[in-house]
Amino acid sequence: MLRVIDFVDDGVEPWKNGLGPTEIMAEERLPGPSAKGWSGLVWRLNRTVVAAALPFSDRHGYDRFQVVTMGFGLYFDLNWARCRRYSRRLF
Repeated sequence: MLRVIDFVDDGVEPWKNGLGPTEIMAEERLPGPSAKGWSGLVWRLNRTVVAAALPFSDRHGYDRFQVVTMGFGLYFDLNWARCRRYSRRLF
């Protein structure tokens, strides 16, 4: 089931590591009562502000794509994930 989420309603969720919030813009979940939590998530589009160096939550089994829209970029120091850097100007 696809749903576009109003941020005012229930579109804000804490990070897995508890160090910040993410604003969920749209997501698709499996149908039925088992759709709660990450186990029922098919895909999600969200945005967040990363204002300091913080631990990156491990979401093993999910492909994650990070897009920097403002600022100087992100650097990931992860021993549990494969990371690729794309250096292209978006605008």
